[in-house]
Amino acid sequence: MKKGIIVFTAVIALGAVVGCGKKKNQVVCSGKATENGQTYEAKIVANLKDNKVADGYMEMKFSDEKTASTMCGFMALANSLAEEESKKIDYKCNGKTLRINSLDSDEKFTGLTKEEFIKKATADSKEIKCK
Repeated sequence: MKKGIIVFTAVIALGAVVGCGKKKNQVVCSGKATENGQTYEAKIVANLKDNKVADGYMEMKFSDEKTASTMCGFMALANSLAEEESKKIDYKCNGKTLRINSLDSDEKFTGLTKEEFIKKATADSKEIKCK
């Protein structure tokens, strides 16, 4: 029993020293935003490579499921009107949350530096802050 505790402690200590996986180099911006008269909690995550945005996603959490459903309906409509498959928005709706799985659906974020991304992500709302 004592040997098991020592082995367990050693494994935990090794994990703390080495780290459990590599921390992603990313910027997370979050806060309240308003679009088309709807206020929601926004979260924009950009994964960086060589200090430039490589990819990421955006989540919008609405106050109720009806509003989220309406916004998801707008996304479906936009996709049905897209002339090319590449112009369609990759999104997912779940309860009160709408997640857009690409930062380049509407805005062009890919290739921006970290500073340019933060400036663009916070331009429309003073309540959105980035870490």
